[in-house]
Formats: sequence, structure tokens, C-alpha cells
Amino acid sequence: MADRYARGFRAASAAGKRLIHEMADQLDRRTDEECRSGQPPSMVVQKLHLAAQRVGALNPNITRSRSGIPLTKDQADD
Repeated sequence: MADRYARGFRAASAAGKRLIHEMADQLDRRTDEECRSGQPPSMVVQKLHLAAQRVGALNPNITRSRSGIPLTKDQADD
């Protein structure tokens, strides 16, 4: 049985990840020449990209039965 809450969690985390990457792109003040020359982005931009990676790596807290089948909230309450 599939966990019906995980799909919404993944959609929300993907939207958050996309938003953080967009914020980092807006704060990146490097010109195209600086990017091509290999100049790294500022520390703030690097930390925002790292935060987006961490948000993307989050997993929903899935309650599983002993057999490994994910339980929904209704089943866990029984």
C-alpha cells in the first residue's frame, strides 16, 4: 500500500527547492565573463544552493509495519 502523504510532501519539497535556487540565482551578481573564468559565487549564494540540496534530500517520516509496508495514518491509529 502506497503512502498517500508522501506525494504531497515531495511536491512541497520540490517547490521549496526550486524557490531557494531562484533566490540564489537572483543574488548571484557575477557577469557571464566571471562565470566563464571560473570565479565561484559568493558565500551567500553557495549556502543557498546547499540549503536547496538539503531540502531536496528530505524524506517524509513514513511509519512502516514490521513487514516493511508503509502505513497510512488511519491504519497506524488502530
